[in-house]
Amino acid sequence: MKHQVALDDQGVVCVRVIGPSTPAEVTAVGDAMLVAFAQSSPCLVLIDLGQAKLNIDRGTREALQPYASRLVWDRMAVFGVSHFNRMMFRIVLTVLGMAGKARFFDTEQGARAWLQEAPAQSA
Repeated sequence: MKHQVALDDQGVVCVRVIGPSTPAEVTAVGDAMLVAFAQSSPCLVLIDLGQAKLNIDRGTREALQPYASRLVWDRMAVFGVSHFNRMMFRIVLTVLGMAGKARFFDTEQGARAWLQEAPAQSA
């Protein structure tokens, strides 16, 4: 698998998407994310799409659907995204039902800073 999923020393699940994603790669990344998510509390996710070529075809959407209820995070920061890929990744987040817990950033530094901030307290 050319994509990378790892838990860093700050407890952040880091995902780097490289090139296009086949349905088989979506499944492999999803499985690796589930393993990493189990080790991260709160579940903070950093997604690097700087080298991604997102193609959300029917097979990719179908591969994502089984993860919709299982890939649950507290905060996700996405960086390195072209305008087109941002639109495509919003579709992925919407399919997963997690669009409200994700933000987009221009740099990895900005994304990491937001992940490490204390979340706003509910009234």
